[in-house]
Amino acid sequence: MININDNQLKLIVDYNKQKFINQAINVFRTLYSKQTTELSEVDLSIKLNNIIDKAVSFNLTREDHITLFAGICFEWGDDFDSLSNYPWARKILKWNCSADIRVQALISKFNHLQEYKKI
Repeated sequence: MININDNQLKLIVDYNKQKFINQAINVFRTLYSKQTTELSEVDLSIKLNNIIDKAVSFNLTREDHITLFAGICFEWGDDFDSLSNYPWARKILKWNCSADIRVQALISKFNHLQEYKKI
């Protein structure tokens, strides 16, 4: 059996987090060019790091959940969950159910709002 101490685990988590951020930078520069144009690589990295921390605070820990959460942050704003425009967002994020269900509910709401904007 392999024993991993807290420091080793933190190094692994930090390495994987930075690897994810490095990959996500290119994705979000492409998908959200308008929102990322004026951000330097360092600023975008910091923004993504903060978004990841926020996603984790809602127990969204899988890369696909974090990526979707980040997309919502780029679209609606980093503080979308506390804005009066979206009073339902924080409620959904705090539901006592799986992360899959909560993320899917946010995406459904997002898609509904996007359709509404088109009208």
